[in-house]
Amino acid sequence: MADGDWLMVGRPGMKDLWEPSLLEEEASRPLEVRFGGPAKHWTDALPIGNGRLGAMVWGGVQSETLNLNEDTLWTGIPGNYTNPDAPKSLSVVRKLVDDGQYAEATTEAVKLSDNPSAAYQLLGDIKLEFNDSHASYSEETYSRVLDLDTATTKVKYSVGEVEFVREHFASNPDQVIVTKISGSKSGSLSFTVSIDSKLQHHSSVNGKNQIIMEGSCPGYPKGIQFSAILDLQISDVGTIYLLDDKKLKIEGSDWVVMLLVASSSFDGPFTKPSDSKKDPTSESLSTLNLIKNLSYADLHSRHLDDYQKLFHRVSLQLSKSSKNVGENGCLDRNKNLSSATDLCLESNEAKTVSTAERVKSFQTDEDPSLVELLFQYGRYLLISCSWPGTQGFLESKAYPFLEGCASFLLDWLIEGRGGYLETNPSTSPEHTFIAPDGKPASVSYSTTMDMSIIKEVFSAVVSAAQALGKSDDDLVDRVRKAQPRLYPTKIARDGSIMEWAQDFEDPDPHHRHLSHLFGLFPGHKITVEKTPDLCKAANSTLYKRGEEGPGWSTVWKTALWARLLDSEHAYRMVKHLFNLVDPDHESDFEGGLYSNLFTAHPPFQIDANFGKTLKIKRELDLSPIMKEDSDWVMVGRPGMKDLWEPSLLEAEPSKALEVRFSGPAKHWTDAIPIGNGRLGAMVWGGVQFETLNLNEDTLWTGIPGNYTNPDAPKSLSVVRKLVDDGQYAEATTEAVKLSDNPSDVYQFLGDIKLEFDDSHASYIEETYSRVLDLDTATTKVKYSVGEVEFVREHFASNPDQVIVTKISGSKSGSLSFMVSLDSKLHHHSSINGKNQIIMEGSCPGKRIPPKLNENDNPKGIQFSAILDLQISDVGTINVLDDKKLKIEGSDWAVMLLVASSSFDGPFTKPSDSKKDPTSESLSTFNLIKNLSSADLYSRHLVDYQNLFHRVSLQLSKSSKNVRENGCLDRKKHLSSATDLFLESSEDKMVSTAERVKSFQTDEDPSLVELLFQYGRYLLISCSRPGTQVANLQGIWNKDIEPAWDGAQHLNINLQMNYWPSLPCNLHECQEPLFDYISSLSVNGSKTAKVNYEANGWVAHQVSDIWAKTSPDRGQAVWALWQMGGAWLCTHLWEHYTYTMDKGFLESKAYPLLEACASFLLDWLIEGRGGYLETNPSTSPEHTFIAPDGKPASVSYSTTMDMSIIKEVFSAVVSAAEALGKSDDDLVDRIRKAQPRLYPTKIARDGSIMEWAQDFEDPEPHHRHLSHLFGLFPGHTITVEKTPDLCKAANYTLYKRGEEGPGWSTVWKTALWARLRDSENAYRMVKHLFNLVNPDHESDFEGGLYSNLFTAHPPFQIDANFGFSAAVAEMLVQSTVKDLYLLPALPRDKWANGCVKGLKARGGVTVNICWNEGNLREVGLWSKNQNSIRLHFGGIAVAVKMSSATVYTFNQQLKCVKTYSILNAAFL
Repeated sequence: MADGDWLMVGRPGMKDLWEPSLLEEEASRPLEVRFGGPAKHWTDALPIGNGRLGAMVWGGVQSETLNLNEDTLWTGIPGNYTNPDAPKSLSVVRKLVDDGQYAEATTEAVKLSDNPSAAYQLLGDIKLEFNDSHASYSEETYSRVLDLDTATTKVKYSVGEVEFVREHFASNPDQVIVTKISGSKSGSLSFTVSIDSKLQHHSSVNGKNQIIMEGSCPGYPKGIQFSAILDLQISDVGTIYLLDDKKLKIEGSDWVVMLLVASSSFDGPFTKPSDSKKDPTSESLSTLNLIKNLSYADLHSRHLDDYQKLFHRVSLQLSKSSKNVGENGCLDRNKNLSSATDLCLESNEAKTVSTAERVKSFQTDEDPSLVELLFQYGRYLLISCSWPGTQGFLESKAYPFLEGCASFLLDWLIEGRGGYLETNPSTSPEHTFIAPDGKPASVSYSTTMDMSIIKEVFSAVVSAAQALGKSDDDLVDRVRKAQPRLYPTKIARDGSIMEWAQDFEDPDPHHRHLSHLFGLFPGHKITVEKTPDLCKAANSTLYKRGEEGPGWSTVWKTALWARLLDSEHAYRMVKHLFNLVDPDHESDFEGGLYSNLFTAHPPFQIDANFGKTLKIKRELDLSPIMKEDSDWVMVGRPGMKDLWEPSLLEAEPSKALEVRFSGPAKHWTDAIPIGNGRLGAMVWGGVQFETLNLNEDTLWTGIPGNYTNPDAPKSLSVVRKLVDDGQYAEATTEAVKLSDNPSDVYQFLGDIKLEFDDSHASYIEETYSRVLDLDTATTKVKYSVGEVEFVREHFASNPDQVIVTKISGSKSGSLSFMVSLDSKLHHHSSINGKNQIIMEGSCPGKRIPPKLNENDNPKGIQFSAILDLQISDVGTINVLDDKKLKIEGSDWAVMLLVASSSFDGPFTKPSDSKKDPTSESLSTFNLIKNLSSADLYSRHLVDYQNLFHRVSLQLSKSSKNVRENGCLDRKKHLSSATDLFLESSEDKMVSTAERVKSFQTDEDPSLVELLFQYGRYLLISCSRPGTQVANLQGIWNKDIEPAWDGAQHLNINLQMNYWPSLPCNLHECQEPLFDYISSLSVNGSKTAKVNYEANGWVAHQVSDIWAKTSPDRGQAVWALWQMGGAWLCTHLWEHYTYTMDKGFLESKAYPLLEACASFLLDWLIEGRGGYLETNPSTSPEHTFIAPDGKPASVSYSTTMDMSIIKEVFSAVVSAAEALGKSDDDLVDRIRKAQPRLYPTKIARDGSIMEWAQDFEDPEPHHRHLSHLFGLFPGHTITVEKTPDLCKAANYTLYKRGEEGPGWSTVWKTALWARLRDSENAYRMVKHLFNLVNPDHESDFEGGLYSNLFTAHPPFQIDANFGFSAAVAEMLVQSTVKDLYLLPALPRDKWANGCVKGLKARGGVTVNICWNEGNLREVGLWSKNQNSIRLHFGGIAVAVKMSSATVYTFNQQLKCVKTYSILNAAFL
C-alpha cells in the first residue's frame, strides 16, 4: 500500500510463533538425496516407508526392482524365555565374582544364556521389465531423487524424445506404497510387472489388474503368514494383459498407478501364528477397498498432510561465516542464509551433483548444508519406520513400566562391598577387561553402566511419582532408600571414568562402546554444572577412546562431546562420519556413510542415522558451542508462523481484545463467562462477597426416554387427510396428537462463594477493574483496599479440565477470606483433609413441572465438585463447620475446581451408570495437583491460543473521516478512531457497556472486531471435542428452570451455534455436534420407524442431553417439525466442503446423510401437480390465515421443508460422487426425486412464499426467516443463478423489518450479506448494538447485555455465534469452486481493514487487506491442490492452487508472489 495513508497488519496467530527479526528472504535449498544413475548396490537404493511398509527404490531403467518390507515378518513363534536352572548358575557366578575369580565367573555365566532371537525377513520384490529401447536411455537425462520434504522418490530419464517419470511414496494414512509411472508421449508406456519373494510363496493374478502374493515365514509348526496385493490402474489409453498367471503386461498406456498393500497374520507377541485368526489376504483386500476410489493426487495429498505434520516441526539451516564465503566470491555477505557450497552449486547449474559426491568432498569443503541434509534424513527415516503411540502417556503407559522395571532392579540389587548395593553378575556391553590375575574376563560386579542406568531409572520413578501424586507409595519409598546406596561413578588412576567397579586393565582402550559414559549422555548424572570433576574425567575418557569406530559409536561420541560443551571435538566427530563407504570393500571401513546416506557399522545399521540427528540437536540446544566467530551460522527456515503477511504494512499499536467493567456485576448478564468446553463459570467480581456460578455440561434432569408413539401413524393419516381437504385449522388441532413429552432441562452445578473481611467493603472504587482478555481467555479482577492491591485471576483449562482461580495481595500476609461451595440442587458438602471441599449431589430424575406420572421419581444424574486450596508459605487454612475453609494471613491462594458427573452417554440410565463422580474428580485433581498455577496457565494458553489465534480481524473508518476529527495521525490509523481517541485520552477504563451505548453514534469498528472475536471465544469455551453440544446458553446457566429449558432447539438455534465453526477456523469445535447427530440418529431411527413408518432417522424441533427425537409437547406450531435432523445434516456436508476431509465424509458424514435422506424419501408423498410433498408441514413457530379465515400452522410443503430437503439431497449426491457411490440405489432414488420437489415460489406481493400456497401472513414481522433458508445458510438461492428469487428475497427481508431477537438480527445480517447488500447487512450489525437493561429486558427485542451476551431476551447464546459467522459472510463468501472477496463490505463504515485466517469452501484459507474501501492485497493457501475462481469488483480470475503454497494477489487479482509452507499440518 505504497501510496495509501492507512496501513493494517494482522494480529499474531498460530502462524506467528517465532521468526528471527533480522533475517532476509533466503534462497531455497532442497532437502534431497540425489543420484545420477541407477543403484548398483542395495545401499545405493532409496528408502521409503510408512512406519509399517517399506521399499528400497533401485531406479533401474530397463529392469527395475523395489525391495519390499513389512515390519511384522519374522521367523519363529512365541518362545519360552525362562530357564529354571538359572538361579543355581547365578549363585555360582555370584560366588566366583565375590571371590575375585572373574575369568571363571565369565565362563560359568555362559550357563545363564539362552537361544538366539528370531530373524527379520524380507517381504519380496516388485519387478518391472521395460522393453529393449530403455537400454539405450540418455544417461545425461537420468536423475533419481528422494525429496525429504515430501517423502517422495522420483526417477526421471529420457528414451529418445520421450521422458519417463516414476514417483514412489509410502502413505501412512492409507497404508499403501504408491508408484506412478508416466511417459511424456501418449501411449509410450509399456512394461511387465510381477511380485517375487525369497520366502516360500505363491503368486497369482486376481481379476484383470491385480497380483496377489501369499506366503509364510519360517516357523515351526507354522510361521507368520503374509499377503501382498499389487493393484494396477492405467490411463484410458492402453491395455493390460495377463502373462503366466503371475505377471501383468501393460502396453501403450500414458500412465500407470501401482498400489501395493500387504498384511500378515502376526497378532501380537503372545499369539502363535498357528492360533492367529487374522487372514492376511482379506486384510490386504480390505485396505485396498478403502482406497481404490482415491486418485493418485488424493493419495499423495493425504500422504503429504500426514507426513509433513511431523516433518515440518523442525527446520535447520547452517552456513559458513560470511567472511569465509565472501572470499570465495559466490555468496553475498548479506545473504549468508544458505551454505557457500549450495549457492556455488546453484550458480554453476550443478544442481545434479550426487549426494555421494558431496559426501566425498566433505573432508575438504565441510559443506554445512550436507549436515542439514543428514540431520533431516534421520528424522525422515524415523518417521518412515516408526509411528506415534498413545495419549495419557506418563500415567497409563510409562509409569507402570517404570514401576515394574524398578521393582526388578530393587530385587536384582544385592548387599555388596562397603555397604553399597551392587549388581552381580555385571558386564560392560561387549567389552572385556584383564582381571587382577592376568586373565581376560567380562563378568564382574556393579559396572559403571549398570549403576548409571539404575540411577536414571530410580530418579525417573521418583519424579514420575511426584507428578502423579504417588510419592507415598511403598515402592517409591524403597527406591528413595536405595538411591544413596548405589555404587558411585569413580575416576581411574589415569584420570578417566572407571568402566568397572574396580580399576581393571583395559585391553581395548579404543573399544567402540562408551557404556561408562551413559551418565553423561543419554543420562543426566554427569553434568558440566553439577559434576565438573566427572566431566573432566569424561573428557579424558573420550580422548582415550579415540575417533575410530562404527557409525553409531561416532555419533554417540559427538553427543558426548556436545554435553561437555566442546564444540571443536563435537564437530570433529561430525566431520569424521562423512566418509563414503565403498560397498564392494566395506570391510576396509569403520563407520561412514553409504551413497544413499545410510550409516555404516559396516554393514548398514540405521542407529547412527538417528543418532546423527539427535547429536546435532544436542549441539544446537547447547548454545555455548555456537560461538560468534564460528564458521557455522544457524538461521531458521520459514515455518507455520509465516503463512501470509501483507507486503507493505507497518507494525501496529496493540489493541486489546477485552470485555471491561469498572465495577462488580449487579446482574448475571454483567458477570464474565469462562469455560473449557465442559466446565463453565460466571465471574461476578464482587469485592467483599464474590460468587462464581458453576456449570458442568452433563448436568440435566431426567433419564433416557422412549421417543416413539405407536398411535402416531393413525393420527398422521387423519392430519394428512385434513390437509388434503384444505381444512388447515382442523389439521392444526388434530396434529397436537402427534406431539410428545417436553425435553429435559439443563441444570446449574452450583457456586463458589468467597467472603472477605469488612475492610473490603471500603475498597477504592476508582482502582476497580474487571476484565476478560479474549487473547488469553483469562478474567482478572483488581481493586485496592488502602495501600494493598488485590488481584484475582480466573481461567478454565481444557487440557487439565480445571477452573483455576489465583487470588493475591500486594502486601505479605494481607489475604484472608472464607470459601465454600453451594448448589440449588440436592447436595451435601464436606471438608476433605485440610484444604479440600467436596460437594456431592444429584439432578432431578424428572424435569420440573409440567411432569407426568407424579409418583415416578427415578434416580437422576449424580455429580461431584472438588475445590482444592493451596496457599503461600505465609498463612493458614482453618476448617469451619465442616463446610467452609478460612484462609488467614496468606500472600496468595490458588483454588482448583474440578467436577464430574455420572452421565455415561444418552442411552445409559443414571441408575445403571458405573461412573463414580467423586472418584473421577479426585483422579482429575491428582493429575494436576503438583502443577503450579504458572504451569496450568501455560498449558491453558498453548491449548486455547492454538485455536483463537488462527483468525485476526481489524477494521477502521476512513482516514478522511478520522483526519477531520483531528485525533489520528495519517500514518497511525490502524485502529478505529474511537479506539485511538480513547487511548489518547487515557480513558482505557471505559467499560464495554459504555462502548455499546455509544455505538449508535460513534459506530466504533473496533467494537465489531471485539464482538466478532467474542463469538469465537465463546465457542472455544463451550464446545470442544468430547464435550456435550453447545445448548441454548452454551454452557452458562444460573437456574434450575432456565428459559426454554436451556435445551437444544433444532429449528435455528443449535444450528446457529455452529455457524462460525467453519468460516471462522474452529472446525474442531464442531465435533460435539457430529457426536450429537450420531446419537440423534440412533433414537431418531426408532422415532421414524414407529411414528412415521419410515426408514432412516428423524429429529424434531427440540432435544436434550438424552438425544430426544420425538416432537415437543404442545401446539403443532412449534412442536411438529420433522426437519430438525435434516437441517443438522447439512452441517456434515458443509464440514466436508470446508475441510475436504474425505475420511470424515466416508466414515462419519455419509452414513448419517444417507440415513437422513432415506427418511426424507419415505416422508415425501405423492402430492399436487405431480410434485412430491411433505404433509403435515409447518414453518417453524409461525402461523398463517387459511382460506376459510381461520388461523392455522399445519399445511403441506412449506418452503423451509423443501429448501432443507433440496440441500440434503444435493449433499448426498455430491458426497456419493466424491466417494464413488453414485450408482447406489439410494442415490438413484434421490436423483429421481430432485426434479419433483416443490419449487420456491414468489408471492403476489413479490416476496418469497413461506407456504406452498400464498396464505395471508398475520405477522409479517415474525422473528423466523425460515422461507429464506435457501439463501442462507442454504445454497439454492444465489445472486448468480437465481436473480429473480434474490429480488424476492430482498423484498421479503424488507417486509420482515429490523426488529426481532438477537438470533433473528444476525440471521438477517447474513441474509443481506448473501444478497451482497452491504448497506442493509451493516444496518443489522448496527441494530444489534443496543444495550439491554436486565431490570427491564422485556422492553427490548434483541440487543446486547453488558457482558456482550446476546439477548432474545432473555439471554440466548446463538446470536453471539451467528454474529461472528455473519461478519465473516460479509467479508468472504465461497462455493467449492468460487471465492468472493469482500462481497458485502460496508465500505463507508469499515473503509480500512484486514482479516486473516478465515476459511472458505474447498479448504482455502483467506487473508484480505483493504484500504479506503478498495481491495489492496489477498493471501490464499490450501491444504490440497485446488482450482477456484477468484471474484472481486466484477473481476473473475481462475486460480490453480498447489497444496501448501501461499499465493499473494494484488488489487487486480494478479498473483504477485508465491511461496511454499513447510508445516502443512497447521493449514
